[in-house]
Amino acid sequence: MELIRRELPDVVLLDIMMPHISGLEILEILRKHQDFVDLPVIILTAADNRETKLEALQLGATEFLGKPVDSVELESRLRNVLTVKAHQDRLKNYAWELELEVAIRSTELAQTHAEVVDCLARVGEFRDNETGYHVLRVGAYAETLARQMELDSEIVGRIRQAAALHDIGKVGIPDSVLLKPGKLDSNEFEQMKQHCLCGQRVFSDPSRESPDPMLPHTSAGKAILSAGSSPVLQMAATIAYSHHEKWDGTGYPEGLAGEAIPIEARITAVADVFDALTSKRPYKNALSLDESFAILRQERGAHFDPAVIDAFFAVVEEIIRLYHKYAETEEIVWHG
Repeated sequence: MELIRRELPDVVLLDIMMPHISGLEILEILRKHQDFVDLPVIILTAADNRETKLEALQLGATEFLGKPVDSVELESRLRNVLTVKAHQDRLKNYAWELELEVAIRSTELAQTHAEVVDCLARVGEFRDNETGYHVLRVGAYAETLARQMELDSEIVGRIRQAAALHDIGKVGIPDSVLLKPGKLDSNEFEQMKQHCLCGQRVFSDPSRESPDPMLPHTSAGKAILSAGSSPVLQMAATIAYSHHEKWDGTGYPEGLAGEAIPIEARITAVADVFDALTSKRPYKNALSLDESFAILRQERGAHFDPAVIDAFFAVVEEIIRLYHKYAETEEIVWHG
């Protein structure tokens, strides 16, 4: 066995009757070892009884050869066994190489997908935030909250990227509204609200009829299209459309309330508002962390899902760490 482990042969010839140990005992040991399950073994025996052959077959013998050994027959048997072994080895190597290639391609595709999603998130954010750190922070906050709430691992795995796309609909809002330094009037606010529907449309199936983005939210709600096939983009479509809904039903675009609002949108709403409160905007200065925390607590059960707010404050130290890690800088950096 020591010799077999060291040399890793392509075939083993065993005599049944040997000093100290029988060939069948060695065969049994071989077949219990994962590396030698398929190793061809030719049994040499002078015995011609049926019981011995059956035992050898049950233990995994590949071939039998009677003694005394005929050299021509031995050569033929070895050639056949080794031909089969070479074919099996090629199949194993091919399967392993194919599996490796698939793994490499899958990793490359996943990385490319993540990079495209990150770039797409920045498209909307650059309209009114040159660094793109807002979407980065919102995604990080949302992922932390989802994990704290012990949501399905698939949701936790996708929500960071999907939440970062929550404001992609800004691309459809005029600069005069989006970048206005003061408070929006009623007409401007109605235009701003359309970024939810615009964001949802970004991820919709282009082969189906698209609704007019300026329709009232009641009509737009009926015209919601199915999102694309990517799970991340499906979640992004839901978040983009519903992250301004409120727990008490006073939000937009559909006035959904409570658990009728998708959980990923409820989580993103808290992440988005917290980041908006603590960030400088054209129409306001940034609030302190304490002021922002007070507003979140005050809106628990009104604007926000109580369970999400509770999760937020359960991991508030991690939230603060992320807040400082991704603080605004003059440098345009993206940590996708």
